[in-house]
Amino acid sequence: MRWIFLLFLIVPVVVHLFDFRLTKKLFFSTTRFISRSLHKTKSNSRLKYYLILINRFLLFGAIVSILLSVNRQDVDGSSEEVSVLLDNSISNTINQGDQLIEDVISGVLENDQSIQVSYNSGGSIIDKLDDFSVPYEYNSLNQSIFLSKINRLDKGQNLIISDFQLFLNKDIVSELDSSLNYSIWQLNDLNEVNNVYVDSLWIESNSIDPSQVSINLHLNETYYEPESYVVKLSYGSRQLGSIVKSVSDPSLISFDVSINGQDAFEIKIEGDDVAYDDQFYFVIGERNRPKISILSSKNSQGIYEVFNSEFFDLYVVDINKPDYERLVRSDLIVFNGFNDFPQNILSQIPDKTYLIFPSESIDIQSYNQLTNDLSFSNSTSDYLELDVIPSHPLIAGVFENSQFDRLPRFRSIFNAVGAYESIIKYRDGSPFLLRNKSYYIFNTDLEQDSGFDQNALFLPILYQIAFSSTESAERPYFYPGDVLELDIVSPDVPMKLIGDETEIIPTFYLSSSTTIIEIPASIRPGFYSLMLQEDTIQQVAINVPQSESIMQSPGLEELKLLFKDYENVSFFQGIDDREDVLIGKSAAIPLWKYALILIVVLLISETFLHRYFR
Repeated sequence: MRWIFLLFLIVPVVVHLFDFRLTKKLFFSTTRFISRSLHKTKSNSRLKYYLILINRFLLFGAIVSILLSVNRQDVDGSSEEVSVLLDNSISNTINQGDQLIEDVISGVLENDQSIQVSYNSGGSIIDKLDDFSVPYEYNSLNQSIFLSKINRLDKGQNLIISDFQLFLNKDIVSELDSSLNYSIWQLNDLNEVNNVYVDSLWIESNSIDPSQVSINLHLNETYYEPESYVVKLSYGSRQLGSIVKSVSDPSLISFDVSINGQDAFEIKIEGDDVAYDDQFYFVIGERNRPKISILSSKNSQGIYEVFNSEFFDLYVVDINKPDYERLVRSDLIVFNGFNDFPQNILSQIPDKTYLIFPSESIDIQSYNQLTNDLSFSNSTSDYLELDVIPSHPLIAGVFENSQFDRLPRFRSIFNAVGAYESIIKYRDGSPFLLRNKSYYIFNTDLEQDSGFDQNALFLPILYQIAFSSTESAERPYFYPGDVLELDIVSPDVPMKLIGDETEIIPTFYLSSSTTIIEIPASIRPGFYSLMLQEDTIQQVAINVPQSESIMQSPGLEELKLLFKDYENVSFFQGIDDREDVLIGKSAAIPLWKYALILIVVLLISETFLHRYFR
């Protein structure tokens, strides 16, 4: 480089000296007029001499600056090329993160070069800030994607923008190319962000009144400093309930509400500095009516009265002419009063839930063929009193405490040995109601006037069995990236997810009997209608996934420690460092333009000096 600066000093001086070499003497008859103007022209010539010398210094300096720019690009042509790895998850926008990202991209673009921006599930080439339209996603840049993308960065300068949410320290560092430069910018220290979010939500139905449900939710807190916050349940614009929750209280909250068909609900968490995911959306679908089929060889009036209601789809089977197609669609098949069990029906309709009331005397051999791991024998007992375990999920809420002192007595039909669960027992320990796989079997008959079907426990227990056998309702909520499976075959026309201001055609797959829809990763939380042409198939509630809600990440000092062996890695964080990022702002690229303009100006100025400066 020294010879360039030496030329910068020598060449314009040499050119200048040769240009202003000594002139020959000319003799005139008189020098009176020359002597008269000599005191004026001598000072002008000296001024012109120095002005042209300065002009030539500047001119040659401009030429040298262009050579330096070209030389730098020739030596290290990649040093001015920039690649950006952007974590475009929504958590990166906390604390003005979106504005910071725009400022960084704008700074990189100041050199008028295109930059390659890659992000979670895509990438783009940006020529100007107006082209910067990277979609923010509601799934963080996970470690596997991060590690795969960081090894693809091959520019001279590489900028990595991420909050490193839920990154395990030991898995962040990969083998970095020592010939490249990396600038890591952590926009937010998530460990200092307050947040409360819904970890899980489930619906419990009332078996007696299906219109009543309990909405249970479990909350999680991260770095939450205030002592309390408020949890509100809303239906549209109407608030159904609110609970003031202390940070030290258990995280389980319940709301009891009435539903009518398919309803859309919203949980809102209000507190100091709660982060972006303070709303949780869910849909309680219309409860499926259990399909009940009754096959009987005895009086089944009691069973018929229980299931002949608006809550069930009832079919009474003619045992001589059974409709097998209807039986296949049933959720619960009830057998009553059979001495010899109809094995042909069981063999043709597997994988169903069966409820069995035996006859007062049974064919032991026939009943032993029900299942391989359960055997029966005739009971020698007469009437026995029940022994109830009220904590069992199937009978929870059915028995009141006052009933335990006056439990009924029923006639035992058989003894059972093998693999089964006693849901209700007799006092002697034998089962009154047992379950083996998909079989519910009562150890009493319905043929007596004072039988079990005349007792107050009959209806709620049968309700519980019926509703537990039906397929569950639609999922109440989804996350971006989840799949939605529908029991329909879509035609060639694609389905749409339509929100308040959004219309998306999601990716979907077809099988012989179902349609699988992928919830887009960049979709905003809220309520959507899944539409097929003009028909609404169902409502869909979409929420911020838990991976975006948990405010945990390695701090900046931890990141520096992880990359301590790499001298080519620099770090920035937050708003204060915004002005210090020089990545991509190489002076070589824009200076040659200004130098070229300066050369033209200097050439014009020297021409004017020679022509008009006397």
